[in-house]
Amino acid sequence: PIYTIQSINLFGCLIMPPIVGALTTGTEDFQIVMPGLWIMACSPIFIALLPNVFGACVWQLVLTIGEVLWSPRQDSWTASLAPIGMEGFFFAFGSSRELFGPLGDVVMGAMNEKYNTNCLDCRDQYGHFCQNLSNSNGTLQCVS
Repeated sequence: PIYTIQSINLFGCLIMPPIVGALTTGTEDFQIVMPGLWIMACSPIFIALLPNVFGACVWQLVLTIGEVLWSPRQDSWTASLAPIGMEGFFFAFGSSRELFGPLGDVVMGAMNEKYNTNCLDCRDQYGHFCQNLSNSNGTLQCVS
């Protein structure tokens, strides 16, 4: 039922933000954003305490409630922080991580390839990394 459980967040975030945005009109943006972030941040507690299908459903429901609170207000709060006439610059700068994020992935991949090579001899027959390695005859081998 994993895709059914994930759809709680999908449909909640599709339907609820306009409703919550309309119900919280007139409230300061930050007063809505902070509780939403805290609710969303606390949501994994339910999957940790109840590691079953019901716990996953409660986790997704609480996560969705938190996201629905902060997501309609994030852009308006960002715009309120910008100097008058520079709102577009603030949005562009804030979105730059989406543009430059893949560059960081490429650099990290190159560094891993150079300094943290994939050692196939360091794995057991299932592909898991060995806890104990033996260096016999100049080759690494898994020792059980």
